[in-house]
Amino acid sequence: MSDTTKGIWLIILSMFLLNASDAFIKVSAGQITFGHFMVSMGLIGIVVTGGYTLLAGRPIFRSDFLQPALLARVAFDVVGACLLFIALAKVDLSLVAVVTQASPILIAVFAAILLRETVGWQRWASILAGFIGVLFIVDPLNADFDPNVFYAIGALIGLTGRDFATRFVSQSVNAVEMSYVGFLGVLPVGLVICLIDGTPFAPDALHWVYLLAAIFIGIGGLIAIAAAMRFGDLSATAPFRYSRVIFAVIVGYFAFGEWPTQTMWIGIALVIGSGVFLLSRKRALRQTGTA
Repeated sequence: MSDTTKGIWLIILSMFLLNASDAFIKVSAGQITFGHFMVSMGLIGIVVTGGYTLLAGRPIFRSDFLQPALLARVAFDVVGACLLFIALAKVDLSLVAVVTQASPILIAVFAAILLRETVGWQRWASILAGFIGVLFIVDPLNADFDPNVFYAIGALIGLTGRDFATRFVSQSVNAVEMSYVGFLGVLPVGLVICLIDGTPFAPDALHWVYLLAAIFIGIGGLIAIAAAMRFGDLSATAPFRYSRVIFAVIVGYFAFGEWPTQTMWIGIALVIGSGVFLLSRKRALRQTGTA
């Protein structure tokens, strides 16, 4: 199996796991605040990923854990995780999933601005089409517009920043270690939020099951997506991120009775079409050596 094929399967696996984790977060959000969730996920994540790192014979405190790219990844991850939890608690699962899948469009903007990549009119047109798609999905002119959707947009920015920063983390830090450092960043932030919020942590037995399922499945998804970023041609593997939209629509319908509106379907088509074009265009330009 080629590295690119491995990357594709890891992307699909991560999208399935992260979507399942999101669903458990959504059903547990009534009893568990995002501060509680972050503390729980931070503690369990540190034990799981730190334990794995120790068993692999690698130290869990190293100087390369302090490299700027990894610290930036942690910061974006924490912000994205906070906003994602709030979005999942307040708006439809399928809407959150679709908005956050605009990541390739935002990455193209980041690359043009921060990396000074040359972006021709075709890619700028595709980026614009993608953002129009997000507007269709959010539908701000609708009388039933829910401003809580901005939490999903904030999560999109945070999670895109995390994936963008991952590209610059040195190869000396593997996928599990990146997740481990991320959990080290999540824990103290969660503790501060819990202290400020003051809500007692007292979920019933069923919500304990939801919480643990969300955490362990989410850890698997985070490790898989971090590993996928290291395998094969990123422009070939990244389009498979959109499998998350399929999973989200299916789970949203059967678990929560959600179904995208006609306007959302137009937006979904624009976002996915724009993202796939940007990724395939970048690959073609790299192969021809043109801008």
